[in-house]
Amino acid sequence: MLVRRAGLEDAEAVRAIRLEALLDSPGAYGTIYDDVAGWTIEQWRDTLVEPGHILGEVDGRVRGMARGGTHGDFPGETWLFGMYVGPDARANGLADLLVDAVQDWARERGAAALHLAVALEMTRAVSFYRRRGFVEVGDVRYMKRDGSSAIQTMVVRLD
Repeated sequence: MLVRRAGLEDAEAVRAIRLEALLDSPGAYGTIYDDVAGWTIEQWRDTLVEPGHILGEVDGRVRGMARGGTHGDFPGETWLFGMYVGPDARANGLADLLVDAVQDWARERGAAALHLAVALEMTRAVSFYRRRGFVEVGDVRYMKRDGSSAIQTMVVRLD
């Protein structure tokens, strides 16, 4: 397994794993497949301009992703976004490596904590994040995209 930061040259791989994620777990993300399936490769490259995109490879194939970034609604906080591991790569430690890489990215930026929002219907993900030390903040909201999925904010201290 290899976890690495994505570059502009990874646009095709990011496209493929993101579209897979949106088909596999449509309730987990703020966008839906139909919103991004028709994007050009240039649009995918544009998403990679900001640092923080992490790819996870198994046997040379991208099988997971995560992204560190900021959230416009929560200035000054560092967030984990877009976490996904393909079904064939689950339960082998790749998810842990992806979270480790985003936590390292956040520490490099001086962050004291890492936040995330997880859809409550994604019970396996909620359990995973709890195991990783994330705790619920207490606010349950609904996805902006259509209000169909309840999401819980969780946070872990990085110090």
